[in-house]
Amino acid sequence: MDSNNLSKAEIEALLKGAEEDYGNSEYESALKKCIQIEKEDTSGCSLYRMGMLHFMGEGVERDEMKGLEFLKRAFPLLTQSMIQDSFPLSMANLGFMYSEGIGVEKDTQ
Repeated sequence: MDSNNLSKAEIEALLKGAEEDYGNSEYESALKKCIQIEKEDTSGCSLYRMGMLHFMGEGVERDEMKGLEFLKRAFPLLTQSMIQDSFPLSMANLGFMYSEGIGVEKDTQ
């Protein structure tokens, strides 16, 4: 698949596949799918998943700062429907990182 010409259906299929891979602990495969669609995924889901993979060191060397950067890029893209349907955990994860000072200056506000 050419990542410059993916249809909405192809993006959704790759996102679904990435989540299935992640659920099956196939982290490297999940990461490859996310990288393939990163630029065209307007929902931010691929950035969120890449952020968590890097932050937790799943399938890649653990890098909390890189993970946090992906998460920061993901949040503005997450649509209200995605937050309601699938990704409330993403907001909780970022809040936890700030409250504990993990990769960022501690902020309990």
